[in-house]
Amino acid sequence: MKDRKDTSEETNPAIDAQQKELASLAQTIRDYQTKREWSDTLLCKKFGGLGSTKTFTKILKNELEELDLERWLLEYRSVVNLITAEAGADTQDEQVFDDLSTCSRLRVAFLDIMNVRGNNRLIICEGASGSGKSKAARMLAAKYGRRVLLGEADGTWRSENTMLGGLLRLIGKKDFSTGTNERKELLIVELQARRVCICIDEAHHLGPASLNMLKTLINQTPGEFILFGLKTLLNRLETKAFQEALQLTRNRMAERISFDKLDAHDVEMLVKRRLGWLNGEGAKAARMLILDGKGPAQRLGHLAFVDAVCRQARKDADGEPVTLEIFSKAMPKVEAAR
Repeated sequence: MKDRKDTSEETNPAIDAQQKELASLAQTIRDYQTKREWSDTLLCKKFGGLGSTKTFTKILKNELEELDLERWLLEYRSVVNLITAEAGADTQDEQVFDDLSTCSRLRVAFLDIMNVRGNNRLIICEGASGSGKSKAARMLAAKYGRRVLLGEADGTWRSENTMLGGLLRLIGKKDFSTGTNERKELLIVELQARRVCICIDEAHHLGPASLNMLKTLINQTPGEFILFGLKTLLNRLETKAFQEALQLTRNRMAERISFDKLDAHDVEMLVKRRLGWLNGEGAKAARMLILDGKGPAQRLGHLAFVDAVCRQARKDADGEPVTLEIFSKAMPKVEAAR
């Protein structure tokens, strides 16, 4: 009769599944890195959630015995989500540059409030669609890993209950009560346990009740909160229906960042990098796009419009280098399509 296998040597199905998922996530990230031709050092610098290059290599090799699986699963899921968010554009237009003013201004503001102990730990970033808000949010989340959690609101987040559920899922909770008060208490406990920054994109969807709940979270937890939205967010905060939430801008707001005015250097840098220009054409293109605040990029989509013109110019060039003439003819084509 054969001896029964020692149960202590049996694998744990749950742990085995976590290990397989983590290895799969790491390989997805490696594929992205290979496509970008980045070194391990550059990759880990761009995505803080990956940990050190040593940790990344261990996970790729499935050497997971000494690692906290739950922690690294959360980190690597977040990195893959950030990578996926850039999908859909062609290779030249996927890359986001963290030295654009939209990204650097947000990063500086965030660093300023990281050590704040009072309640003024709210940043509001406002701007039209295409002005770079979402990309700046993703860059911040990529740089700081799970220290910065990025979620996206929709119309249902007008309800405080729905918003609380969304934030609980954002911090990694899967099972929680349907009751608003229970969700609030659980979220406060979790946010008191570790200091994190909650970023909410499309925050103009938030209603009076959810904004008021946000005020409560700022009062009772130590972390930072950043709202990204259209100008309507702040305009609505000044209406009668939002009087209670108005305290967010009066007593809790550390900084208000507007992305509505294009930065000429950003436009020049973006055009030069998208088109591979090395001389003065980038500056000339930027002047055409902005025209002292009256140009098509300022009126029709900001940085997203700049990207669209670059795509059209490359298409019109049909494999040949893009000239300033081709670029200038691409502008009205994109403008007519908007």
